[in-house]
Amino acid sequence: MAPPVYRAASAAATARFSKSAAGPLARISSGPQHHSKEMPVKTIQEFLEQLDQVHHGGAWHGPAVSETLAGVDAEAATQRPIAGAHNIFEITHHLRVVDDLVRSHFLGQPPGPEPDWPAATDQVDEAAWSEELAKLAAAQRALRDLVAGLGDARLHENVPGKDRSFATELVYLLNHESYHAGQISLLRKAF
Repeated sequence: MAPPVYRAASAAATARFSKSAAGPLARISSGPQHHSKEMPVKTIQEFLEQLDQVHHGGAWHGPAVSETLAGVDAEAATQRPIAGAHNIFEITHHLRVVDDLVRSHFLGQPPGPEPDWPAATDQVDEAAWSEELAKLAAAQRALRDLVAGLGDARLHENVPGKDRSFATELVYLLNHESYHAGQISLLRKAF
């Protein structure tokens, strides 16, 4: 039998990724609860560098979000090469809403009104696609600016109203952004 800590982690992971009536946003908002003493020591500067890498480039894992979106037009963004899967437009929207969600967590504010996943979108014009890209860039900048102002001492404090630290939530976000950058990269290979 696995040690208790592994059983607990496995149960938390299972609960996080299982389907629930509350939907994906609830899983992001109430994912596994980790306390700051479990996080490796990091600094704001390290997190800022990692945010810059995952958003703009230079990450060891592969292309950054902006690199995966470069050169994608509205037609490509709404192609659905895998039936039932999200397309690039929907993933881009989701990334923006989750960046805004994390920012609202950090500010102790309720989440915005937009769902984290839009309704299935099979066609947008270039203006709507450009607007979505601009909103994503603005959300990334706003989140980065907020993180830059936190200060190292606050990293291991809990996010207002949450049972996890700012550092833990940033690690979750970095993993989330990397995952979807990879997803976009794979979708691009299909066309």
